Amino acid sequence: MRVVLVARHGPNQQSGLELDRAYRVHHGPDERGSVLVFDDNDTSFRWVTTAEYQEIPDPLDRHDLVRIDHGPGGYAPICSCVWRWHRRWPDPDEAARIHGAHQRQMATQRRLLTQPVPPRLLAWIEQLRARRQESER
Repeated sequence: MRVVLVARHGPNQQSGLELDRAYRVHHGPDERGSVLVFDDNDTSFRWVTTAEYQEIPDPLDRHDLVRIDHGPGGYAPICSCVWRWHRRWPDPDEAARIHGAHQRQMATQRRLLTQPVPPRLLAWIEQLRARRQESER
């Protein structure tokens, strides 16, 4: 499961958690809906409440077409992940085609996430992090 932060409340206001950034969930949701994410800016785990996050599809999860729902507005594909269309299509084949586009997009992101990162790129990223930390001091 992955979440995107949409707000920071309480103790998370002073944390290094970034808004509009996707975080992998390490534990949860608990009975109140809170999830545990890793804050890599200060290397600590943080509990994030339901008011602070929005669940998004994880590229590393399965993205199978579970069913096609038919409602008053037409047909909508239902994926095994949290991804949902707010729009409906007049034809079930069109709904299935749209889900296929979602699967291809997630497969591309999965491929990019699982590729090894070239050493020169890693060194450049570390330089950027070091510069950012120096400028914050």
